[in-house]
Amino acid sequence: MAKVAFEAASKVYGDGTRALDKLDLVIEDGEFMVLVGPSGCGKTTALRMAAGLEDITDGVVRIGDRIVNGLSPKSRDIAMVFQSYALYPHLTVYDNIAFALKIKKVPKDDIRRRVEEAARILDLEALLNKKPRALSGGQRQRVAMGRAIVRQPQAFLMDEPLSNLDAKLRVKMRADIKKIQTSLGVTTLYVTHDQVEAMTMGHRVAVMRKGELQQVAAPEDLYHRPLNMFVGGFIGSPAMNMLEARAERQNGSFEIVVGESRIVLGQDALAAHPELAAQENRSIVLGIRPESLEDAALVEGDHPRLRGEVELREALGSEMLVHFSIAARPAVTDEVRELAEDVGDDRALEQLAEGVPARADLVGRFSPHTRVREGDSIEVAVDARALHFFDHQSGLAI
Repeated sequence: MAKVAFEAASKVYGDGTRALDKLDLVIEDGEFMVLVGPSGCGKTTALRMAAGLEDITDGVVRIGDRIVNGLSPKSRDIAMVFQSYALYPHLTVYDNIAFALKIKKVPKDDIRRRVEEAARILDLEALLNKKPRALSGGQRQRVAMGRAIVRQPQAFLMDEPLSNLDAKLRVKMRADIKKIQTSLGVTTLYVTHDQVEAMTMGHRVAVMRKGELQQVAAPEDLYHRPLNMFVGGFIGSPAMNMLEARAERQNGSFEIVVGESRIVLGQDALAAHPELAAQENRSIVLGIRPESLEDAALVEGDHPRLRGEVELREALGSEMLVHFSIAARPAVTDEVRELAEDVGDDRALEQLAEGVPARADLVGRFSPHTRVREGDSIEVAVDARALHFFDHQSGLAI
């Protein structure tokens, strides 16, 4: 086991495309690090550079104490698990797992011991004599994991290994991979486009955008303390609601004006965002997580409120996702456009192309006891203590 380090690592292709720009990132010994971001953000390029499948244009990649820039993939003492299982169809599960060890001429007794141990960890013992065509997608992925485990590498490199599985199986395999990594303690660099996967699996998560590292932190820190608008909007499902707003001081109170609504901030909120006072009489971007919005009819006490029209309900059993519109303007920034493109939100992109609409669409995570229906006028309570604020120009958190 060993740490993996990128030191100002860059990748520039022959046509001038800069896929990765001066990445500085350390995956500690035994850590499970997840690289996440939109398609084309550079996450897979970084992983392939660590594996030796992409040349490094500038900077250094280290595995343990060695600089591996010039080493071939087989000399780096790493094991990769790919999106495609890449199993040999004519070989049994046992032989697929043992293949790399046989190539290395490991003694037969050692091979059998290591394969049987991997099969026990992965619950494949009853399948060792079967061939890949007889296996389910999840079983094939476990075989691919077994092939990596038996090599006893210094690090695992995983490139979207669950993307070919159905939703239910992905959830199970997420838990399985996390348990396996925890029990083995092997340094792991895991690439995914799925931010839910990233948040549930990683000890730390590194968010990438356009070849640059945006933020690296524990999942809960990314969620509650994003460094910029892109991270705030990318992490979380449903996504953070982003609105144009203005900071004002009225009758001794500090308020956030959103369209026709005013959100008064208490001392707790101001203490959590001390730089907000400097934004007085300036335009900012207000970020509201869906769980910070609730049907006001179900909330006790005095909370700021937004008034809107219900457009859609999604009943999920334990909660209700309520889509509603308010008289306010959605934030229109490069980050917002990029996030809409990434999730294929054609409606949002059409609205932004036509100009900033006078009404903003929001999503609230309501109690399942709400009685709101499509077409209802609604009052929505806002948890002012959990709001996020961003600079309109730089996109940085305030």
